[in-house]
Amino acid sequence: MIARKIPKKKNIPDNYKTLADYIAAAKEPGEKLDRFWIANCNAGEKLEDLDLAVMEINAIRRMKPAIDDKSYHMIVSFRPGEKERLSDQDLKDVAESYARALGFGEHQYVAATHINTDNFHMHIAFNKVHPQTLKVHTPFNDYKIRDRMSRELEKKYGLFVDNGMSPENRNSQKLSSEARTFESHTWQESFQTHVLSHRDEILKKTAEAKNWQDLHQVLTDYDITLKKRGNGFVLLGPDGQGMKASALDRSMSKAALEKKLGAFKPPVKEQKAAPEKQARPKRRYKSRPTLRHPSVPPLWRKYLGTRKLTPTRSTLLRRTLSNWKLFLISEAWQDPLAMVMVMAHQELLHVLFDSPKGRTPNVPKAVAPALKAWRETASWAKSRSLTWLADTRFTGRGCRVDDQGNLAVPFRDANGHMQAIRLYAPDGKSTDIGDTHKGILTHLINRKESLTSGHVIFCSDYAEAVKIHDATRQPVVMVANPAKMNAAVDLFKRHHPKIKPIIVQSARQYSIHKIQNL
Repeated sequence: MIARKIPKKKNIPDNYKTLADYIAAAKEPGEKLDRFWIANCNAGEKLEDLDLAVMEINAIRRMKPAIDDKSYHMIVSFRPGEKERLSDQDLKDVAESYARALGFGEHQYVAATHINTDNFHMHIAFNKVHPQTLKVHTPFNDYKIRDRMSRELEKKYGLFVDNGMSPENRNSQKLSSEARTFESHTWQESFQTHVLSHRDEILKKTAEAKNWQDLHQVLTDYDITLKKRGNGFVLLGPDGQGMKASALDRSMSKAALEKKLGAFKPPVKEQKAAPEKQARPKRRYKSRPTLRHPSVPPLWRKYLGTRKLTPTRSTLLRRTLSNWKLFLISEAWQDPLAMVMVMAHQELLHVLFDSPKGRTPNVPKAVAPALKAWRETASWAKSRSLTWLADTRFTGRGCRVDDQGNLAVPFRDANGHMQAIRLYAPDGKSTDIGDTHKGILTHLINRKESLTSGHVIFCSDYAEAVKIHDATRQPVVMVANPAKMNAAVDLFKRHHPKIKPIIVQSARQYSIHKIQNL
């Protein structure tokens, strides 16, 4: 996770009501409000209490009329897929942890989580005026505090570990719009990702360069070429992708390098050496998938092999196989794992998930033709009726509906990787894409509660799983293969020792179990 402060603009007055309304309304394009709460206010904690809470906060702030900046606004950004792993209480604990660390533990604040197409993130707006002492608190070296707390929270909740926001790597956190576009269109790592992944090594070695040729040699070791472009320098990769040199670090800007090494000198072309003696980059930029998944390597090797065999004149085929994303979509027609990975990728990109209520959450159009082929050739088995589906579309998180009204339920392994998808038709039949008998695959329905303790219900039928969850609000684990029910329970018990598992086959059986144990 990345936590950063949003600095106050000099030409805009500090208005806490405007800031709080902005957070509550999620006004940025494509955003929507996910969760909202208020802390340390007598007015209340919910969204409907906001107006009264702002009046309370402003009453405190008016006691310090000489202070112009009385708000501390910060954003905490999470990685794709982490939203479902954090409960309401977890998110409140995250905000409270930052508050205590920054010295705002007793201060009033408004917090909310927003969802958009890029990432899941949290806004926190602290009132810097203490409600009792009226002292105005401004944290010192706050970027170090946020960085330290982020690492602690990542470890506590098992989240992806980011590089941090310290000054030495602050520039490395954000890809350019061109790099983001490349990765979203191809599902392959960009050249900028390659450069930033070796950032510390590159900067350490370039700092030791005594002249331009030393610098060029360092960059060559990482498959990077430095060139002048416009009024600055750019770093170019072997495939033509590039990034501003200053985006790596300010020490790589044109002004900084020429001040240190003198006027720019291009690399000296060496005489051609024998192939076996030619220097090769130590850290080559290799195109690789952005999705880490156990089933990627064999498909990736097939993709690379197919590209080598592509005829030069076959324009249509070359366009079809021009990137990893298009290859996966083309393979999804016949390879179940390719289909699963296409849908898993869409999950990570927040395309399949978090659709606003009232909108039918369909699968992407690019997948629809392949899904149609699977529906027509698959072996459909009888399942329990799903006539209740229309009223409970949003109950099972992670489930989408295709263009024919079939429900797509993803199954994951113990590491959280999507390995199979089960389609449920409205007429009560189902079919699987992927191998649901390989390993222990489950689908968790867990809207609000965490799995740290308490009852967790295990069953093998989706219809019954949703009915039980609707009636009890308890976490429900649907096991793809009923024969592995006990193994699934043991797996969850190992990861969550304090849970109390209950194995049932129907909502009626759960009701009987509950009555017998009252």
